[in-house]
Amino acid sequence: MTDLLCIPQKRTTDARLKDQLANAIESTSYQTASFFDAELNKIAYLRESISDTEPSKTKLRDLQEYLLCLDEICKKFPNDQIQFTWFNPLLQRSDGKSEYSLEFERLNIFYNLGSQYSISALEANDGSSQALKIMCLYFQYSAGCFQHIIRHLNDCEEPIFDLNGGHALVNIMLAQAQECFWFKAI
Repeated sequence: MTDLLCIPQKRTTDARLKDQLANAIESTSYQTASFFDAELNKIAYLRESISDTEPSKTKLRDLQEYLLCLDEICKKFPNDQIQFTWFNPLLQRSDGKSEYSLEFERLNIFYNLGSQYSISALEANDGSSQALKIMCLYFQYSAGCFQHIIRHLNDCEEPIFDLNGGHALVNIMLAQAQECFWFKAI
């Protein structure tokens, strides 16, 4: 099999998510933040666990769970209450991009999900035909994550990546999925 590529994870800074969410609750709700202490601790733990750029077995699950929590937060709070900072690993020199936006955070999590799927695909490669099937699926999932970002690129002030770069990521992941399918066929 030829060499396959994985996409590097984005790095982020500590968002002090628990504190920022507590402030948002205090300013937008009639309830106190202490009422939601367990939920705030859970989402702060998830944010901290996904902030580590080292891939792991539980990272994919944590990214998915954090994304579900973000979806719930987006329903309850205005988009511009919490600041997030992310660094682009595809540039030679990456200055952090910051934005007060839950959507900015969601799209960066989708990026890291796509990246983690590409990394998981390479980790699944043991040379068996079942591994090729799993790799093909993971590369397709990765392409789907990057395609989702492209569809929502205009939802943020700071772009997650440029449009051409996004299309390149989608096409690379789909090409690698096709290569796995081809190797399984032969």
